[in-house]
Amino acid sequence: MKKLIIDRRILAGLILIITGFVLLLIAPLLLDKGRDDLFIMSGYGASLSETPGENQVLSYSIDLSNNGRSYYKIKSLEPVISQEAEPYVLEGITIIPVNKKLTPNKTIKIHGELKVNTSQMNQEEIRDLLYDLKQFTIIYDDNQEMILDNEIPN
Repeated sequence: MKKLIIDRRILAGLILIITGFVLLLIAPLLLDKGRDDLFIMSGYGASLSETPGENQVLSYSIDLSNNGRSYYKIKSLEPVISQEAEPYVLEGITIIPVNKKLTPNKTIKIHGELKVNTSQMNQEEIRDLLYDLKQFTIIYDDNQEMILDNEIPN
């Protein structure tokens, strides 16, 4: 009878230890959910010819960093086009397929481009169009979505 009581105590202790390890493994995953600063956009660059034209290419690139504790599958990136810039964008909004794993404290580079019509714009309006591209929607993991904002000084 005494041996049965010891076995129950050992079993209860093992269950508590295993539960603790499982919680330690799952906790970082739960802590990242809903964080506004999970991804950081840096190294932003964009270029557009200042010469007006009907079919110009607005190229952009960003460095996307994982500020979390977990691995994330970055599925796609889509520029958020402002209402002011929308009439100048040709062929709709381009979604950039990324399909890369982003590990904690690492950075990936993402390049994209939009076709725009700047034929009726002056140089200042073209520059403003370039500065309007400052938000991006990122789709990651199981179609979770986050908007990244890059404040560009004018």
